[in-house]
Amino acid sequence: MSASYVKTHTTVHFVNKDDSTKSLGKDTTINGIVGQDLSISGNAVNANGYYWTAPNIKHATLSDGPEDKAARTILTKPLVTMPKDSKDDTPNVINVVYSRPVGTLPYEIVDDDDPHSAVNSKGTIPLKVNSRYDYTLSSIVNDVDIPDGTYPVSLKNQTGIVTENSDNQVTNDAVIIHVKHSLQKVTTEFTRNIHFVGPNGMKGLPQDVSQNPEITMHKDAVDGHIVDAQGGFNPVNVPNLEANGYGIISVKDSAGHDLGDHLSNNVFTWDDVVKDSRADVTVTVTYGKVTKVIAPDFDFGKIQMGSPEFYGEKPKNVEKITGDLRVINSVNPDAKWYLKAKIENDFMPGTPSITLYNADQVKQYTRTIDSQSKDIYNSTDWNNAPDQPGVWVLIQGGMEAHMPEIAQLNTSNLQKANLDFSKNEQEFHGTITWQLDTVPVS
Repeated sequence: MSASYVKTHTTVHFVNKDDSTKSLGKDTTINGIVGQDLSISGNAVNANGYYWTAPNIKHATLSDGPEDKAARTILTKPLVTMPKDSKDDTPNVINVVYSRPVGTLPYEIVDDDDPHSAVNSKGTIPLKVNSRYDYTLSSIVNDVDIPDGTYPVSLKNQTGIVTENSDNQVTNDAVIIHVKHSLQKVTTEFTRNIHFVGPNGMKGLPQDVSQNPEITMHKDAVDGHIVDAQGGFNPVNVPNLEANGYGIISVKDSAGHDLGDHLSNNVFTWDDVVKDSRADVTVTVTYGKVTKVIAPDFDFGKIQMGSPEFYGEKPKNVEKITGDLRVINSVNPDAKWYLKAKIENDFMPGTPSITLYNADQVKQYTRTIDSQSKDIYNSTDWNNAPDQPGVWVLIQGGMEAHMPEIAQLNTSNLQKANLDFSKNEQEFHGTITWQLDTVPVS
């Protein structure tokens, strides 16, 4: 003699008859065989059946009339073939129905991290009148749906007894639930590119620079914005090519944003991912032809008290020239130009002037720069730099090493100047203002 059993299972739902849109608990599956009596706090079952007690659910009352008990008692049936998109293949279903009134004790969720987010909300907790409540941070989550990505940090008005007035309106102050945003740690690859462009035929255009670092960061679990990050982007050298006739005319990203303020001292600095969270950004640095003067810095060293230079009897040769004196007019290389200069000598005693000596071009002559603006050089006396149309090198830094008289500082008798002779050493600075005028070729 032999026997076999056919397996099946039963799905149990926990239903709130006062609000069918919200389940009172997670569905349960009971595995068994076909032909069993199955009861969940329902009618009695035979010796071969199974009887379970319905769970207690906080603030809810089990519906326990004869019809309810009968509905919670079934005879299990075989599984059936269901469509592929069906979540269950059993005809065995028990609905355990409770009564839990909706909309009694009010609550309010306050987002401590963002007062304007959708997390800030209000609702009600289904507590019956005259019931007592005493919530904690761990228990409030059982009766209130805390928004995803947040966690409660403090409560207010969390203890009391539900009361109502003569109009059956609850009079309790709302339970205030303060929440903060959770953080999610992620690692993502970011791309940052610098693309250089210039006029056709431009020499010395830099190569593009690309970097693809992986950056570990914390993201806000509510809105996804980056809170902090470890690692970032390397700054990028952006060559100054003005000495070759090309200046930077724009620094923009692909969205058209002007990022010129990110370029300082020929270095481009990227925003970190907290400020600019875009995964892939390309910035285009555009060079263009320019018209301008590039001026050097003249250092005339020290004038010793009692020396001929101190008494204004002899000029002081320059000791160091940093940078070149260049005229740039790559916009119109054939145009005539005139370079004017004057000394802003408000900070220098002795009515200073500077004599510049030229011995390398078409003519040999000297020019003096003083407090009056005057022509110092013009295109008639100078040739273009080799292979650089529109670039004129008037003085080269370093020339002072073999020609110290190329720039000389002249002063009047410093003994008559308003100086503090009690000091061993005094330092003075003056500014040369350069003005370039061009005349187009007709």
